[in-house]
Amino acid sequence: MSGAREPDVPNPSNPADGGAASRYRAAARVVALPERGPALPVGDPSGEGDGAGSPAAPAGFVLPSALSVRPWTPPVSGALAAIFGVTALFKMAWILAPLAILLAIIAGLRGHHGWAVIGLGTAIVGLVISPWIWTALGLAWLYQMWG
Repeated sequence: MSGAREPDVPNPSNPADGGAASRYRAAARVVALPERGPALPVGDPSGEGDGAGSPAAPAGFVLPSALSVRPWTPPVSGALAAIFGVTALFKMAWILAPLAILLAIIAGLRGHHGWAVIGLGTAIVGLVISPWIWTALGLAWLYQMWG
């Protein structure tokens, strides 16, 4: 078999074979868009609207002010907390885990809660599995017992 198509098998996409392209041509349709209502009146400094040139709000509707919109802040402290927390799982947990905890607290205060949880969780696990931290706790316990 040479890979060629058998001549008695019609190709449904070929118009010469009586396929869909010749029978079901897509007709151009015009879609009527709904009529637009009148434009909202623009507030003026005389007291209508908020005076900043924005549309006047109907009664009972409060337009959000520009001050209530929080600008996007990159999650630098949260990303660093996650990076230091994951790194503390493998190397230098006695330095990186407390740093990751501090950065996770900062990220939580800045509103990057997902990053803060990841950084805090990995930092705590890094502290728990660190042999240096357990050695320091053991030495502190020995000093307290035999002091």
